[in-house]
Amino acid sequence: PEHGPAMTAILSLYQSLKETDKDQKQAILDFLFGLVKNESQTAQANFALGTILWQEGEQKEAIRYMTQAYEKNPNQNPYINNLAWQLANAEEPQLDKALELARKVVARNPSNASYRDTLGTVLMKTGDFRGASLEFEKAMRGVKDPVAVRKKLAQCFQNLGMEEMAEQHLLMIKKAEQESRNE
Repeated sequence: PEHGPAMTAILSLYQSLKETDKDQKQAILDFLFGLVKNESQTAQANFALGTILWQEGEQKEAIRYMTQAYEKNPNQNPYINNLAWQLANAEEPQLDKALELARKVVARNPSNASYRDTLGTVLMKTGDFRGASLEFEKAMRGVKDPVAVRKKLAQCFQNLGMEEMAEQHLLMIKKAEQESRNE
């Protein structure tokens, strides 16, 4: 991955820990904070901290660390995409900046479905349902969770007054959810 195998392993370990593993979780956070403080691998450590803190509900701190990761290494597409997503989904969203970043990362890597999904989400939050629906349709071709993208696509079609299209997607969602329960 673009943000380094060591940080990928640290993120995976943190995410695999249970709520009862508070000491281990804190040890990982302390390690990452130490890296940031000592200026060692700071972009990667900032990215990991931004990801973990977001998952822990610490939005402002998460955005601060993700912004630092981006500022230290503005060429890393995951940093750009995650920062755009966080800015758009924060309690106090910064949609203009999120849109700028989301467009930037899609322009750099137009075939990445996850980046298209982020751009679609930001466009939807700005009220550009037509633009969002186009991005979600492109994202559907390769995203890991097509049901989540399809739900947003159906919502866009509803907002555009395209009830038949929305209904078709809602039926596909229902079918996919039933199939997953039957597996």
